[in-house]
Amino acid sequence: MKSFVLFTILALSTLQAKAMDATHGMVIFGKEKIYAYHLPMFHKVHNKQIVFTFDIPNDVKATILKAEGTNYLTFVPAPFDLDKFIAAPFNLTGDLYEGHFEKNGTVILAGITLINPKIIYLNELNKKLVTHIENYKLLGTPTDTYALHIINGGEAIDQIFKLVPTFGTPDIIQNSISNNFLSNKKLLDLNSEYSISSLPGRCPSRLCGTPAETIATFKTESLYFEDEVM
Repeated sequence: MKSFVLFTILALSTLQAKAMDATHGMVIFGKEKIYAYHLPMFHKVHNKQIVFTFDIPNDVKATILKAEGTNYLTFVPAPFDLDKFIAAPFNLTGDLYEGHFEKNGTVILAGITLINPKIIYLNELNKKLVTHIENYKLLGTPTDTYALHIINGGEAIDQIFKLVPTFGTPDIIQNSISNNFLSNKKLLDLNSEYSISSLPGRCPSRLCGTPAETIATFKTESLYFEDEVM
């Protein structure tokens, strides 16, 4: 009887460990810096928005840059534990698709490896959070800029916009990309301009009446990726 109980406990432990391994689809985007974005879902195994950089061989990079000109790209690594990846990122091997891997996408590179991944943004989904504003994380460089829609507090939709800076010095634009979010009352529109503002000095405008100063503006050039979050 004791042997049976021990066997059952070990079997359940093994099943629980394996249950954490899952298929995690990702969007690949960017030209000067190439990023992977984990496609989130609201249930626990997948409820993380993650953006990370990685290294790849030059021939793989050339294929990615060429394919990005015609369609968005998705990547499907072998099943893995997302929480373990967050704690200590490890190389991921899988297939690269032109288009969505679950929506008639086509494999253009099989068995490639994303090497030395470095997580640069992490957001855990909270379906109950309400902010009545749409926030976008800025990514990239002044000449290759993107805006990723943040799910919490807004519409349950994935979006990656390609942006073009239209105002600001290169150093201020880069600082804005690295340290700021675009915030808007609704989802961003194509061919529209949005600004990053900063208050001169330390006095909040609501206390001293000092107006916010626009330090950079960005225009939405194209929508690289969009999909509903389930």
